[in-house]
Amino acid sequence: MPKTAKTATAPAAAPRPRKPKTPKAPALPVTTRFGVSQKKIGRRLDYFLIGPDDVEAMKEIHAIIDPMSESIVEAFYAHIGSFNQLTRIIKSNSTVVALKKTLTRFVTEIGVDMDTMEYAEKRLQVGLVHCKIGLKPRWYLGAYAHLEYMLHEILSDVCGQDIERYKRLSASLRKVMMFDVSLGIDSYHLDTIGALETSLAKTKKNEEELRRTARLDALTGVMNRRSMSHALSKELERSRRYNHPLALAFIDLDLFKNINDTHGHIFGDRVIKEACRVMRETIRMPDLLGRWGGEEFVIGLVECPREDAIMICERLRRAVAANIIQKRLTGVFVQITVSVGLHIPGPGEDVRTALRHADRALYAAKKAGRNRVVVYEPGLDQ
Repeated sequence: MPKTAKTATAPAAAPRPRKPKTPKAPALPVTTRFGVSQKKIGRRLDYFLIGPDDVEAMKEIHAIIDPMSESIVEAFYAHIGSFNQLTRIIKSNSTVVALKKTLTRFVTEIGVDMDTMEYAEKRLQVGLVHCKIGLKPRWYLGAYAHLEYMLHEILSDVCGQDIERYKRLSASLRKVMMFDVSLGIDSYHLDTIGALETSLAKTKKNEEELRRTARLDALTGVMNRRSMSHALSKELERSRRYNHPLALAFIDLDLFKNINDTHGHIFGDRVIKEACRVMRETIRMPDLLGRWGGEEFVIGLVECPREDAIMICERLRRAVAANIIQKRLTGVFVQITVSVGLHIPGPGEDVRTALRHADRALYAAKKAGRNRVVVYEPGLDQ
């Protein structure tokens, strides 16, 4: 018996190499984002009258409170836990543990190297974190006030009858705590300002988008009738002021109703879009193009004398006729043509009059057999 041929096993496809992740840009320090500088820190220390004596006093204070920092934090959170408004924000035990660690570090760093950018960064971050979790400023200030009250009580107990020592240490602690809380409140203020600026920028962008949408025709993306009329008025005024020629062309797709009736309105919309695309590609950059309604378009040929305007309109007419459109499902080819009425506005004519003359020329083009350009002459009105 012949041996059965072994089936070759195709080699496993090599795994596609993963795209390396683009590393995120490091977040800017809060001091940088909020424009806090070394000079500003110095000015703020001067404002709270914090000097070398206060720096020395804080060293003495830390010798007292640092060994007690954990008990201070426990007492602080026992007080916080009696307020529902605050416990609702602190939703888990793990959050409480993390917050207690942060507060312990905060207590042991009060006033230590407070003239540095690093100190300002940490204090600003404390305020920013509380702002982000939704703690209202009144509760933030209340927490600071309670912590300060606890520290003053400790100093009072330790100093005992030494009233002068207590006054000295208490005054320095109060100034430093006010310096700290001012940085925290800055975080609230500057974060709110930043959010407002972002919201304002978004609003402006939305308003601009709405204005842009209001100016444009939804189907074709060119100017709608209202914005086109306004643009033509401005251009007509400019052409008179600088004595530059302007030509107006009224364009209509020939026998468009037959296209809609035969192929449906969806295909009819496609025909309008295609014709508009050809027009946009045929006219020059500064020229104006708008959809007047239905299958009608208006073009403003800027700084364009009569002969050049006729040449452009003829080129446009030929380009539209050459653009054969295929219906996707049936494969049927459809050719469209346009009739064009052209008018060169005379002195004293407003946009309405000029467009009426162009429309009369368009009517004459239709009457003469369509797919042609007719220039307005006074006799066409009769």
